[in-house]
Amino acid sequence: MLTPDLIAQTSPQGKYMVKFKDQTIRYWGTLEIKKFNTFEFRARSKEMNCKFSLGQWISQEDTLTLNSFKENELPDQFQFQTLFCKWWPFEQKRLLIKKNKLIVLRKNQRGKWRKGKAYRRK
Repeated sequence: MLTPDLIAQTSPQGKYMVKFKDQTIRYWGTLEIKKFNTFEFRARSKEMNCKFSLGQWISQEDTLTLNSFKENELPDQFQFQTLFCKWWPFEQKRLLIKKNKLIVLRKNQRGKWRKGKAYRRK
């Protein structure tokens, strides 16, 4: 039987923090998984570089799949942000849902799934 505590643990909705490095620049970002299967990603560096993404998510058992909108298909309210922030696409990115974090899954050259960086719940 599903209890509210169990649903809250397996539900991916919420805000997650991540630190990552792109080329030589370190970024601090937040991934916000919202209701109605939408997500929003924002990252910023000390040099005031920023990246953002917007799209939809699908949950299947213990995995979460993120799929960004194309840059030219963004809603009007987000078109203005592309002037200041770089578009960061999530193309069929898969994440493993754990208790308080999301772990990125990636395929290596042999086709096996490996764990990558972790998004920790705020």
